[in-house]
Amino acid sequence: MQHLEMFYLAQVSLHLPTMIDVANFVQVNHKACESISCLKVNPWFTAKEDIEKFCSIHTTDTINCNSFNISKELLNKATFIRNYLVSYEETSDWITSEFCSKFTTFILMESVEINPEIFSQIFKIVVDSNVTKVKMTVRTFYNFLLYIKESVDIKVQHKLFKTAFLFFQPFKSYTTYMGDRDETSEMFEKINEAVKTLSCEIYIDWSDEKGFDQYVSLTPNCKNYTSTIFLDVLDTFRPICNNGLVTVNTTGFRKLIETTKLESVIRNCYPTQIEFVGNGIDMSQMQLDNTIEVLKIEYIEPRNEMEMGNNTNEFTLPKILNVKEVISVNTQITFSNTCPSVKKVTLENFACEVKTTRKGDKKVWESIPNFPFVCVEEMSIKNLRKEIDFMMLKQLKKLNLEFTNNCDVFVNKNCANDINMIQLNNCTVTIDAEEHNDFSFNMFTNTNFVFLNDKDLKLHFKGCQNISVTTQNVINSLTLDDCVKPTVSSKVINLIVNKSKLTSSHQISAENITLCSIKDFIPISFKETKNVFLFNMNNFVFKNTFENCTTLKVDYCDNCEFLFEANKLETLSLNSSKNIQFVGNFDSIKNCVVSNNSTFKFPSELNSIFHKVQSSNKDNVCVTEMMTYEEYNTAKDKLVSLYSRMTNNNMGNLDTKTETVNLKDVVIDHPNFLLKNCVCSPRKSIHLIQKIDILNSVKIENYCGSLSNLRSVVCGTYELVNYINPTPGGLILLGAPNVIFKKCTDLGFMLDSANRSISMYDSSITLNFQIGNIIEMLIIKNTTINNFSGQQFSEKDAVVKMEIDNSHIPRNLYSLCSEELIERNITDFKEKQNVNAQGMKCEHCENIVLNIESETSHVVLEHCKECSVAIKVNENVQLDNCENVHIIENKQLLPQNDQYAQQNRAFGFGQTRPMFFQNQHTQLFLNGFK
Repeated sequence: MQHLEMFYLAQVSLHLPTMIDVANFVQVNHKACESISCLKVNPWFTAKEDIEKFCSIHTTDTINCNSFNISKELLNKATFIRNYLVSYEETSDWITSEFCSKFTTFILMESVEINPEIFSQIFKIVVDSNVTKVKMTVRTFYNFLLYIKESVDIKVQHKLFKTAFLFFQPFKSYTTYMGDRDETSEMFEKINEAVKTLSCEIYIDWSDEKGFDQYVSLTPNCKNYTSTIFLDVLDTFRPICNNGLVTVNTTGFRKLIETTKLESVIRNCYPTQIEFVGNGIDMSQMQLDNTIEVLKIEYIEPRNEMEMGNNTNEFTLPKILNVKEVISVNTQITFSNTCPSVKKVTLENFACEVKTTRKGDKKVWESIPNFPFVCVEEMSIKNLRKEIDFMMLKQLKKLNLEFTNNCDVFVNKNCANDINMIQLNNCTVTIDAEEHNDFSFNMFTNTNFVFLNDKDLKLHFKGCQNISVTTQNVINSLTLDDCVKPTVSSKVINLIVNKSKLTSSHQISAENITLCSIKDFIPISFKETKNVFLFNMNNFVFKNTFENCTTLKVDYCDNCEFLFEANKLETLSLNSSKNIQFVGNFDSIKNCVVSNNSTFKFPSELNSIFHKVQSSNKDNVCVTEMMTYEEYNTAKDKLVSLYSRMTNNNMGNLDTKTETVNLKDVVIDHPNFLLKNCVCSPRKSIHLIQKIDILNSVKIENYCGSLSNLRSVVCGTYELVNYINPTPGGLILLGAPNVIFKKCTDLGFMLDSANRSISMYDSSITLNFQIGNIIEMLIIKNTTINNFSGQQFSEKDAVVKMEIDNSHIPRNLYSLCSEELIERNITDFKEKQNVNAQGMKCEHCENIVLNIESETSHVVLEHCKECSVAIKVNENVQLDNCENVHIIENKQLLPQNDQYAQQNRAFGFGQTRPMFFQNQHTQLFLNGFK
């Protein structure tokens, strides 16, 4: 580029997207710097700020607004203005005919609603501005014709402008504007007449038109263009390329009759991509031009009975196909020859079939490929409906396979390091692991895995059921995360089992075993196990289970008992664990470490060997800071502002430049990890990659945007601080026993079976229960739970201890507490609280209604006012410095007066008998009985 003439450098500079690129460009040489200085128009910048900055530095005759709303001061200085969008509503003083005369093309955007008065104002500006070119929607131009017919002299009409560019508003139906078919036909007839009455050329772009191709015959005087070619009106439209793409609508056709003509039309467009959309057709005799690199075929179901005639999803490929990429959606492909030029394939809901031309009765003894793209290097498949022979894909280097049933998959050694497979069912997956040894698989069912030429395999299975794993050598590392009934026939060195259920027919054994968040017994053989790591294991008795174990590590466990009769345990570690008891022979112990306030019982004569360490996470934390706090605040405010202006939750309206995370993957290689100052766009999120099997703590602070499912990150404590979700919706799962939320806004959280203690402070949260959850501690302070009232619970769902302080939560959440319920600073909660807890304490509460359902429950109220308590045994209520607390003993249920039934239900109780009353609320109860 250093040797290019300045003229060519100027042409190159017009396509620079940002000011940063301009700054780099001028540093190439003196000619490049001069080419920028001599520009008469700014480059095609992709940001408003860059346009304004460039025009303030360089003096240009013309400003290319590129559809941005550029400042008034810069526009007034310009001699010419390009690509400025004028709306109907923009009728301020400075949008005048004099100002609009600077436009090279007057572009008028469509109004949200039809207003004749606004039409008149803006159309008068169009007439008085004397522009030579106008661009507007078809409907707007029709209204413009109605205006000039009544308001503009006939002699002036012939001199208004030379060219009109008309287009269709995307995603809008004109039946909502024009009414019936006759009115719509009249609109296009008037537009066709305007070519002569206005003495101008009218170009109509039909590319965004949906279902109006029947009206194109009404505009023969216009120049009709479209990027979609309709086979029945090849002579009517003039095809154009839309970003290099040409679309052929095949609806209603089965064979291409005028193949040569269609090829000529396509060739004149010089497209790089072509797509056939609609009905399946036979393209076997068609020859695509060599300029085409991408072929897409997509079957679309007929919209009406007229399109049903030749309805099929079968597409026949051309006999000679020289494209590089093929995309197929909802189709069945038939072919007669293979396509060796195709290197990239994307298939969705796909099947294929080979058509052979056999002469005579004899068959040639040879293998016939059942897949046309035999030389493909990159392939993505969703829902493969018919099996293909993966063995023949010798050049395959990248494979993405999802939602596929009943298929045999073979992955060669060159492709093994770049595979992604999700949700396969009833399949056999064979992988040549000679050059790659680390694999991860999600959501597989009834699938057999076979690994060839393997060595030091590291396998991770998540959410899989009824899978079998066969290897030629020992598995170095095997992780079973939330799996059911896996079968492993090979020996394992390191085994990690997290929330999984194993089959009793085949026991897995390993030298080193880690058990995480297991609720019930699973069949694992510990006879050859030397090292055991227990994480979040609660309420178990291990009686000589780890008899040959030399090292035992216990983290975040509660209420467990260990019996060791064999004298082999040498190293013992307790971290953040409670109520751990040891019984047996421990003469061989050489080292024992207790940390983070763990509590235990041990034979008294051996207590001297314990070395207590009170670890502090604050002193040893790995911090990953994505940006400075000032940059975070700027990016956060921009993203939140974009969402607030977003209409109908349309993600396409968002500026993806708010994506400030350069790396999608964040690696965690430290037991205590802190991620700070992160802003993510709605389409992306961080991906935490855990390099350590078990983490002590993970903290995310100052995070705005989409947060992915972090359930697979196994850690002791998960803390989320100052989180903002600009688009409420979606639920995250955190696979940690301790979860803490502080200052979180619109967070969606689903309880996980691993969760034991959950704390929420100063937040607004959407909370969902999974069936069978038992939470030991739930703390809610200065927090609002946004949903929960409609959820159904099972008998196993429970919260052992619950503390609620100055928070608003749905009433049915109270009923989940089984042991101890504490309420503080709850005011004016008039819904009935059904309480099942054995003990309840209320402090500084006012105007609340309690219904104690257990006969053995005890209730303590301190410094409470205007409260009502319905209880079966009134002696179980203790009052301390309370005012106007009413106790209703509900032993005897009496019929209720229908007149007051609704009032009683609104008050929160059913049929009860009051013991005494002191205010009007209690009087309602008395009046409600006959």
